[in-house]
Amino acid sequence: MTPGVILDLDGTLLDSTRIWKEAGARYLASWGIAAPEGLGEALFPMGMREGAAYLKARFDLPENLPAIVRGITRTVEGFYAEEAALKPGARSFLAAMGRAGVPMALATASGRGPVTAALTRLNIEDAFAAVFICDEVGAGKASPAIYQAAAARLERKPEATWVFEDELTAIRTAAAAGFRTCAVFDAESAAQWPALRAAAEGAVTRLDAAVPFVLD
Repeated sequence: MTPGVILDLDGTLLDSTRIWKEAGARYLASWGIAAPEGLGEALFPMGMREGAAYLKARFDLPENLPAIVRGITRTVEGFYAEEAALKPGARSFLAAMGRAGVPMALATASGRGPVTAALTRLNIEDAFAAVFICDEVGAGKASPAIYQAAAARLERKPEATWVFEDELTAIRTAAAAGFRTCAVFDAESAAQWPALRAAAEGAVTRLDAAVPFVLD
């Protein structure tokens, strides 16, 4: 039986992590406000509503919080629908898995709307048996629930399933739950790369480099 593959989206399959640091600046630009240096880093750890409150207070925005949240959401959705690109080697990796009959699923913290828009535009939606969303599963990636749900859909046990991630907590979660793990380099999490390489069974700087050991 072939192994299964579970892919993260942002920073693993798509070069999209940066939008979560750029969304605030892009939203401010729609008001003709230039974002100060370091705004993205300040907003990155915040939730959407907390970030909206921060922007409203700091820049004295005229909109109320729900309107600011909607504006930022539209900014993010527009990025996925129009700009988000595949990471290096991603398309050839997907093609190789398809030829080998390896079942694949996506596991992501992003919303279903932006995910669907990006997959459709990039013409890769048919590569995946299913797409799992953290909010829909009811747990983030500090819990193995999303990986377990994906593996069940692929009809594979954890030890026969590869999880590809660019974030340290996610790699550690998957490994602790018995999954095989591969770290994928992303410039936005470059500081974590040594720890990611140490925590994962495999580590690649581009996805197609993982083809040999997935199919071994």
